Amino acid sequence: MESHNKTVTALCMGKVGRVSGDEAEQNRILSVSLDGYMKVFDYANFKITYSMRFPHPLLSVGFSPDSLTRVIGTSKGILYIGRRKGKVESADLGDSVGLGAVEDEPQRRVLRPSYFRHKEALAAVLSGKNPENVVAVMEELILRKKLLKCVSNLDTEELGLLLGFLQKYSTMPRYAGLLTRLVNKVVELRAEDIRSSDQLRGHIRNLKRDVEEEIRIQQSLLEIQGIISPMLRIAARR
Repeated sequence: MESHNKTVTALCMGKVGRVSGDEAEQNRILSVSLDGYMKVFDYANFKITYSMRFPHPLLSVGFSPDSLTRVIGTSKGILYIGRRKGKVESADLGDSVGLGAVEDEPQRRVLRPSYFRHKEALAAVLSGKNPENVVAVMEELILRKKLLKCVSNLDTEELGLLLGFLQKYSTMPRYAGLLTRLVNKVVELRAEDIRSSDQLRGHIRNLKRDVEEEIRIQQSLLEIQGIISPMLRIAARR
């Protein structure tokens, strides 16, 4: 239970791994939690052998009787279904779980460990239009201590995608905690590239403008709250 940051919502037993060979199927305990992680344990010594992050809190997990299909349910009503073929020959299914997680093929190839190439994974989700996927990959890279290295290795076009994403979502409350800290690191790591590109400088100018506007809005809201709060307290006494 200590391996999860939030409440563990479901446990199940299942056979995972290759169908044959040295890494033949082994019985494992799977756990899911409100922190969005599915974790696989070797119950002989209760060590984590595999983990995968999902973009929503997880409520349930189960295997089919033949252990070829795994289903995970989320708080948003989304089901993640992974199915393994009876005979596994390709190397991409040779990970400890042997089942891909996910809604569609592009996302599965981004998030599965066998395909997880750090910079390529970040660039791939930045090219999409789903901020939850981008943030999920960023959080996974942070856990692997690879995010800043990925930022350093992005080419100019990919860096433009990252700055565009930061400009659009850094002021959104649900993402601000992570993205505002990342902005400072990106500017610090890629300052020379930003200075040498008009397009990248434009992203930074727009980002600065949006942040300043958000600060003004928050200050106005605090002023309004300061005016309304005494009135509400007076009204409550009557």
